[in-house]
Amino acid sequence: MFHRPKLSACQYQRSEKTDQFSNYDQGTNVDDFYLTKDFFDAYLFLPQVKLQRNNPKEHVITGHQNDYEISYTYEYQNNLTVTKTGMMRQIRGKGSGQSLQITNRFSYY
Repeated sequence: MFHRPKLSACQYQRSEKTDQFSNYDQGTNVDDFYLTKDFFDAYLFLPQVKLQRNNPKEHVITGHQNDYEISYTYEYQNNLTVTKTGMMRQIRGKGSGQSLQITNRFSYY
């Protein structure tokens, strides 16, 4: 479980939320910096530091007004993720029941 607190010193409004990951697979996680990175955040990239060893198949985001469930599937090539597909469904709040498909593609050189 990962929790991001509200920061009062930020120039933009960030709401408190909790991320819970579960049901990990055996594939190599190539996107583990997701845990510490919001869209507007800067971060220090340390390639030898692993925050998640494998890929979560389930992700629950809990907030003050809205909650979401994301179910992920992965495609691999040489044990590295090449496609991460998620089905996100809002489970609480205005718009509850709506869903959205998310796809990430990874390239290696």
